[in-house]
Parts: sequence; structure tokens; C-alpha cells
Amino acid sequence: MKLSVIVPARNEAESLGPTLDQIADRLQAERLPYEIVIVDDGSTDATADVVIARQGRDAAVRLVRNPGPHGFGS
Repeated sequence: MKLSVIVPARNEAESLGPTLDQIADRLQAERLPYEIVIVDDGSTDATADVVIARQGRDAAVRLVRNPGPHGFGS
């Protein structure tokens, strides 16, 4: 069984890298099979680019783009 960690993100390019590092480090330390799914909720910054770059280094990271509507409660 694989643990799926879902991370909603909107304009989180600056904080996303350290967040992914902490999640992956902890799950690897626990030896849990996992995937980290980042749901980009219409970001206008480089959030998707950060995830795409991370995918090149970590096959457990996936990007899902929410086509809309965007924002809290939508």
C-alpha cells in the first residue's frame, strides 16, 4: 500500500521546495512507500515549475492542475 500526501498549492513557489523536502525526508525515514501530489490551484507564480523540476529528481512527486474554479471553497 502506498501513502498519498495531497498538498493544495496556490502561489507557493517560494515555500513549496522546503515543504516537499520535509515531507519526503520524513516518509523516507519511516520507510513508507508514498507519493506526493501537488494540486496547483491556478497559481500565477512558478509553483508548477517548482513541482515539475522536483519531478525530475523524485519520481514520487506528481503535479495535478486544477483548471478551475479556483480559490478557497470552490
